[in-house]
Amino acid sequence: MKISAIIAEYNPFHLGHLYHIQETKKHTRGKILVIMSGNFTQRGEPAVFDKWTRAKMALLAGADIVIELPTIYATASSEGFAEGAVSILQALHSIDTLSFGAEEPDLSLLGRLAEQLAAEEPPYKDILAAELKKGVSFPVARSETVRKLYGPSFSRVLDKPNTILAIEYLKALRKTQSTIRPYAVQRKDADYHAAALQGTFSSAHAIREALKSGNNAWVDSVPACVRPLFSIPVFVERMFPYIQYCLRTRDKETLSRIRGVSEGLENKLIGAGGQATDYLSLLQAIKSKRYTMTRIKRVLLNCFLGITDALVQKIQTESLYAHILGIKKESMELLSYLSQRSSIPLLSSPAKYTYAALDLDVKATDLYSLLQTPPVPSGKDYTTALPII
Repeated sequence: MKISAIIAEYNPFHLGHLYHIQETKKHTRGKILVIMSGNFTQRGEPAVFDKWTRAKMALLAGADIVIELPTIYATASSEGFAEGAVSILQALHSIDTLSFGAEEPDLSLLGRLAEQLAAEEPPYKDILAAELKKGVSFPVARSETVRKLYGPSFSRVLDKPNTILAIEYLKALRKTQSTIRPYAVQRKDADYHAAALQGTFSSAHAIREALKSGNNAWVDSVPACVRPLFSIPVFVERMFPYIQYCLRTRDKETLSRIRGVSEGLENKLIGAGGQATDYLSLLQAIKSKRYTMTRIKRVLLNCFLGITDALVQKIQTESLYAHILGIKKESMELLSYLSQRSSIPLLSSPAKYTYAALDLDVKATDLYSLLQTPPVPSGKDYTTALPII
């Protein structure tokens, strides 16, 4: 059996995602396994719809099975996001191809850059350290380092968010000595960051903005089969009072132990938390050249979820797992196929397993439930039946 994997957020699912699945199927002619972020995303925000709803969208649009990317990886940096997902895929011992979208689909170019970045040889490390001393963010410092070492054609690649992820996937495949073959699909949406709808291939960001403003034009950018699942969305602003509670009730020492907090950032968090009156003003009070807006959002999300450096270290010592979020009825044979080959457990409920990462997934779902309108009862990881489409 041939299986291709896609690492995704589907926040929310749109026509670009449908195109990616269709192109992957055309290229590989096999089953599609999606490993998808749960209720919180790599940008440090709650997903616009819960993980089971988004899993159903993927299944309706052509995926055969969806498993959850644990929260600890789904909310990490691009490197941690990629390494976590690839490690789980590798442990399944069933994946032939990893398919990803990229603004730059040239695997030869991406592979060379991934090799250079993974090696981190002394010239690279020395220049990167010098750039960081200028007080700029890591992405800016890395891009400038690559420009100085390898030329502008390489550094321009690092300006594209999905190409950055593609490079991280290639680095992770290299690090795990994986036999999974990479396959790059040219992205169709014109601008990943665009806040305005752009016709057929609009970005997920633009669709979220349309949902927030009540502009129903988003329907033209979404497959008809998933539109009925676009119910009441969740937006990051709903987190603000909970984040403020965290910042106003925790001391500097406690905040300094949160993942991503370093170089005295805890002082800025407490100061901003004491003054901000809404989520945007909180971000603006913390923002600096040193910290990208996305990194600040991830730090605030880590405060909300209680993700500390100690928790990360504990999870790194534990085994992996594959939590199934949904499966197609005609693809049920995948369960036995994966179970026979996998070196990690496949589970449809966390009830019988004890992992710190799984406990965090359950906690994340319970906290996400508070952000929904209206808030829903906790324990959905234990009470939600496995979606079979």
